Amino acid sequence: MSVTTVGSGSILIFVLARFFPLRARRLVGTDLAHAFVLSVVAAAGHGFAGRLDPALALAVLAGAVPGVIVGALLAGKVPERALRTALATIVFTVGVRFTALPAATRNDAPVALREVSR
Repeated sequence: MSVTTVGSGSILIFVLARFFPLRARRLVGTDLAHAFVLSVVAAAGHGFAGRLDPALALAVLAGAVPGVIVGALLAGKVPERALRTALATIVFTVGVRFTALPAATRNDAPVALREVSR
């Protein structure tokens, strides 16, 4: 999971795990497919609106592509229980991060978001 989709991916994995009896490997694969589609649609939307930052897009890809490859390979080799534990830890950590520290006050929040929240 890349940093840009960790929020939506964590929510998707939680919903899929809660409401559908999928194995952890299937959860990871579904999340990767969702992240790909979401990223393409978001990039296209920003491109059409004239707000696409090519340097940022390349930086995200540079981290996301190896992460997806390693994640997909590990998901096929890691035991089910360990994979579920790792996914639960990620979902919990993201939830704590997003609820304990509002986006507008984080240093990594976009400047526009920090400006609007003042």
